[in-house]
Amino acid sequence: MNNMKKYIFIITIIILLLSGNSVYAQAARQLGVDYPDIPYAQTTPETEDTPIPEYFQYIYYFFLISAGALAVLIVVVGGVQYLLSAGNPGKMQDAKERIVSALLGLLLLVGSYGILYSINPRLILFDVEEIRPIIPALPKGVLLCRGGNSPIMEAWDLEEEYYYTNPSVARAREIREQLTIYIEQILEECYVVQGAESLPPGFDNEARFVWFVPIRTPDGDWRNSTEFGAVVYDETDFSGYSQPIYEHLIDPHGYIIPYRAPLAGSAWVSSVKPFKLIYEPSEQWEVILYEEDNYNEGYEEGEKETIPGDPPPGLRLSPNYWYCTDGSITGAAAPCINAVGNWGWSPKSMETEGDLLTILVYPPRSESFFSQRIRDLEAFDNIIVWERCEGYQGERRGRWRSECAHAASTGIVILSAEPL
Repeated sequence: MNNMKKYIFIITIIILLLSGNSVYAQAARQLGVDYPDIPYAQTTPETEDTPIPEYFQYIYYFFLISAGALAVLIVVVGGVQYLLSAGNPGKMQDAKERIVSALLGLLLLVGSYGILYSINPRLILFDVEEIRPIIPALPKGVLLCRGGNSPIMEAWDLEEEYYYTNPSVARAREIREQLTIYIEQILEECYVVQGAESLPPGFDNEARFVWFVPIRTPDGDWRNSTEFGAVVYDETDFSGYSQPIYEHLIDPHGYIIPYRAPLAGSAWVSSVKPFKLIYEPSEQWEVILYEEDNYNEGYEEGEKETIPGDPPPGLRLSPNYWYCTDGSITGAAAPCINAVGNWGWSPKSMETEGDLLTILVYPPRSESFFSQRIRDLEAFDNIIVWERCEGYQGERRGRWRSECAHAASTGIVILSAEPL
């Protein structure tokens, strides 16, 4: 029992020494106090920037040497007590026990060190690698920017370096600092589109460029990445003239990098519908175009055209245009030809099936639809012309005594996409 008490006493002394040294180390780290050299400690803390593992290493060896010195001191004190207690058996026995306990403690210290070293020498080393700093994330998706100098590409390149080149900790810190500056500039200059919405004050009619920043997977596989496009409108609530921006999505090279496009008119975007490309859409998709409204209902001779006849399994659907042979874009009366056949009409209604973005083109304007059934395409100003007529339901007053709307789209673009 007495031996147990002595062991507890020695352990308590060691713990107190460690606690005191730890507090002192923290205070010294804050004050920049120089530490004395400790044998076997690889590094002596000297500055406030000393990594934490070096403090633990220093404390560990300080501990080890202090405990050993304490054990030796107890042996010496016990020896002196034993010599001075000649003729007193009780005191001599106490001195012996003190010497034995100190030697056992010293053996325990040396033995624990040897056991750890024999298991794995790295267990007694404190060379924990510094953790790479976490970098801020570049906004992904559709960004509408007031100026053309937003450092989006520069921020993208820094992200690429951080995630794909395994830079050193020092370089990672530099990347974090520079990327933080770039992102602050981007968020000040650009509006990150969250979904179909009208632009807030400060960006309404102010955007000059649109950026599409893809989301790339860590493995860099483009099939698992996400690319974006957008349809922009010159009026709020998705009305007025529209401009679909999709050319980068049908680029045969398929580079997964940010893409910047100038906005036509430079100062007319008030609302936007962002969308994302689908790399593996369903093979069962189709677009049916009808010569007459309400899907040719009630028209005995109304024609229709289905695209495609046999749905392709491709990842990206190519654009499909038809052009008026006389070079005009005056509407349904112009004879037009398409890869799937000769057309003498422009569609007045449309049905789609599958995750598709269908763009009907009437240069320089167009109208976009996300997998919708449209009974009357003549209700959309972007793809109609107004002509002189009489007694027509769409009659309106204007330059002519009466005017009628006629569907006049001259091309179609189909993308495997869905709205955000």
